[in-house]
Amino acid sequence: MASLKIVVWDNIGNTLLGMRAWDQWDKATQERLLTEDPEARSRVVSFDDLFSDQEIELVWLYDPVKSQRGFRAFFEENRQFLRPVTDVQDLVDALANAEFMVRTRSAFPPKR
Repeated sequence: MASLKIVVWDNIGNTLLGMRAWDQWDKATQERLLTEDPEARSRVVSFDDLFSDQEIELVWLYDPVKSQRGFRAFFEENRQFLRPVTDVQDLVDALANAEFMVRTRSAFPPKR
């Protein structure tokens, strides 16, 4: 089976953090989410949930300067997916053969 390539442009990890499976969230976060929304468990959907019948190749693009502002532990947990983007060609290369791109409001790198 061919893998489904998902490229995420996310400097601090909010997108990937939000796409964690329910059991990957710590108990305190689960409790807070359930307090805010008793149906939270059913609303947490990960890439693995969305594409359960596919093997996923995840590529997490980030700006190596802007990304240093937070979520260092989360970066370490997901190091195998990380690809730094320092110019437009890095972005073009990462998007080759991708089926999906997920992006946040972060600006893409300037053309140099």
